[in-house]
Amino acid sequence: MTTDRLIRLSMTRAALRYSGIDSADAWRLTSRELRDRLEPDQRALVERATREDQADVLAALWSPVDWQVAAQPSGPGRYAN
Repeated sequence: MTTDRLIRLSMTRAALRYSGIDSADAWRLTSRELRDRLEPDQRALVERATREDQADVLAALWSPVDWQVAAQPSGPGRYAN
């Protein structure tokens, strides 16, 4: 998985939505089997955020605002105006 924090959050949010886990409370009630469907890095991110009550991460994962981040190639001449 990427080391970019926003991309990791975006990918984890998408995986949670795909799995139907729509809140931190739902995560706490989710079976181990369903949690194991997430990538290990994604699962660790959610487990740490819920355990440590990281409000910013929890808001990013389950915000009612629909958002996503995508990587964009960079370098000389790419997407230049």
